[in-house]
Amino acid sequence: MIIFRTDANSDIATGHMVRSIAIANECHAHGEAVCFVVADEISAEIMAGFCRETISHHVEILDSSYNDMEAELPKFIDFLLKKKPKALLLDSYFATSRYITSLNDYTRTFYLDDFGNYDMPAAVIIDYTAKANHLQTTRKTHENRRTAKYLLGSMYTPLREQFRDVKYHVREEVRDIFISAGGSDIGNMTGELLELIQEMTADGIRFHVVVGIVNPHRDRLRAQFAAVANIIFYENVSEMASLMQECDIAITAAGSTICELCAVGVPTICFTVADNQVTNAEGLSAAGAVIYVGSQQDDKEGEDSKSVAGDIKAHLFALIGDFPRRTSMSAQMRSIVDGQGASRIAKELMG
Repeated sequence: MIIFRTDANSDIATGHMVRSIAIANECHAHGEAVCFVVADEISAEIMAGFCRETISHHVEILDSSYNDMEAELPKFIDFLLKKKPKALLLDSYFATSRYITSLNDYTRTFYLDDFGNYDMPAAVIIDYTAKANHLQTTRKTHENRRTAKYLLGSMYTPLREQFRDVKYHVREEVRDIFISAGGSDIGNMTGELLELIQEMTADGIRFHVVVGIVNPHRDRLRAQFAAVANIIFYENVSEMASLMQECDIAITAAGSTICELCAVGVPTICFTVADNQVTNAEGLSAAGAVIYVGSQQDDKEGEDSKSVAGDIKAHLFALIGDFPRRTSMSAQMRSIVDGQGASRIAKELMG
């Protein structure tokens, strides 16, 4: 059995759960039993929603606080003693060194580290960000890392099976634009952006807007843009690759969605809404794969996100008229992320 410990809610991006599910599905496909361990009912409900169209895995609820993981150790260790798993994959920023050290005595621990700190005492550290493509494990200086194994670079990007070998054609005329601001979009970047670019619908351009399942602005967005026929909202999209495949340009937060867009090859303008997204956004931008406009959190003096949205609008107009650049970006994106990362991680977990 392989155990996955992760959570999702309005504070934790749903991408953590999505990527863990992608890896779990690969383990399941190879005949390995899989179990998810979550803190509470909220995470369990979100997990059920993501698995509605795919494989349903067993979920164990610890009835703990997602942001105080050390407190759950006695109950979690008791669960590990009963299940005796081959490995445990941790995907949470609230896991501490003490937490992981305690679990090391009961199973082989894997830790997803997209901050690139490499300072957790796990048996295996996974960093699939684009910046990690050029790192070598010999550069790590932490003494407790001498026996750790590192899975570094975009070849380990954990995506769902639908993102493998997707056929994509860069069209010279831009007609469809994909928009996603992440699972929660607390700052309502979606609304700010649509206000600035909705005028483009008069030219026949359609906006395909994915609204996250924990987005608090969902109802207001639908009401505000209900009269705009070419703004189409989506929730709980099961065939995300197919939706992306029909779009000519994407605007997205630089979470898990940007990795999915890379696998498909949709020319993308991205922004960050959390610190852990910056490393990947910068790495992809440096490689010429995406256009990174900066962080929604950059406005420190109480300003809203219109400056970032304004930058996105300017880049969008430029990219619409630059077919050669879109073609180049698409090819570079697909060369960086091949959609096989979940399978590679699953083999390490089972091996």
